[in-house]
Amino acid sequence: MKKMSQKELAKKFGVSRANITNIELNTQKPSVVKMYDISRVLGTTIEELFTFETPDEKK
Repeated sequence: MKKMSQKELAKKFGVSRANITNIELNTQKPSVVKMYDISRVLGTTIEELFTFETPDEKK
């Protein structure tokens, strides 16, 4: 996986660094398209970059 600062990643996608921080903290849910784009830029997969939980797993 490529190393990239929040600032660099935010600039690449035309969003604020705060948006990237919120995605990292799981307080903002990006679209599937955005998740795909971020994972491609970082040279990894969506599954490796993001954690997915079903409603049953959240209990």
